[in-house]
Amino acid sequence: TRSLIQTCGRAARNVNGKVFMYADIYTESMRKAVEETSRRRKIQERFNQLHHITPTSVEKRISGAFLPQHYSQPDDHAKQIEEPVSEFKSGEDLEKLIMSLEKEMREASKSLAFEKAAMIRDQIKGLKQLIIFDFAATS
Repeated sequence: TRSLIQTCGRAARNVNGKVFMYADIYTESMRKAVEETSRRRKIQERFNQLHHITPTSVEKRISGAFLPQHYSQPDDHAKQIEEPVSEFKSGEDLEKLIMSLEKEMREASKSLAFEKAAMIRDQIKGLKQLIIFDFAATS
């Protein structure tokens, strides 16, 4: 019941928010959640009328972190990679190296060599970026 009420509350944060519950059986939890949501809605509507409030959805600008220009160049991890992409005959060769490094990273982690595992993780991240930027550019 509590989870359903919380989900309904999340949807209520948007003026046009709706909740659709799909189930084979209308459960007691669903009934209680619908009743509680209706009760809360009535209280909120009375409060809004009393204080002359018109509900609106929150509008936020998208922060720069999600904009594509931040993904236009490989980061430092890619620059740290010693093997230039040109040494690999195909993306498959590079992917095989990544899989090998992932295995090595897991083994380092199992043996509690976390610094080594982190260095390998960073190398993997750089190689994955090289796949995206260099092989995409040559395609």
